[in-house]
Amino acid sequence: MAEEAAAKADACKEYQSSLEDLTFNSKPHINNLTILAEENLKYSSEIVKLIEAQITKGARVQSA
Repeated sequence: MAEEAAAKADACKEYQSSLEDLTFNSKPHINNLTILAEENLKYSSEIVKLIEAQITKGARVQSA
């Protein structure tokens, strides 16, 4: 159980880090994010939350 939680945390941390590096439209980077998501399908709900948070963060930055 602890191993699963650690694996989930690692997958989310890796995805979040890569997502934060996406600062402009970059097909290779987006493809990499897609691959990471496909490799971690069992954490898809967490990955979606990370994406939603990043979109919200970007919207706040643009409106400021």
